[in-house]
Amino acid sequence: MGSDRAAAAVLDRFLALCGSTDTAGCAFSAGSPKATRDRYDQLMRRRRQPPLLTNPSSCVKTYESRYLTTVLPPGTICRQDEPPFPAPKPVGGMATGGGGLAAATS
Repeated sequence: MGSDRAAAAVLDRFLALCGSTDTAGCAFSAGSPKATRDRYDQLMRRRRQPPLLTNPSSCVKTYESRYLTTVLPPGTICRQDEPPFPAPKPVGGMATGGGGLAAATS
């Protein structure tokens, strides 16, 4: 028991030592122990917030600013302007991407 207190003590000591040196000695240093602790606290606050997602769709952008006052017209379908992931590339020995049996299974 008490491992949470021990972990907190280790973290406090790390932040104090890290803040006592420059970024060459500790990449997380903010120049002083207090500034380094503040940096850590800010990071923890940001971590608790949900991630901001962006939607690359001009259609959605058209309606999102009016979302609270406007309902999308019936039948409206918003598609992404650009796909979120690149198209898959075929893997295999044949140019069709189906491997050795692609010609036999048509």
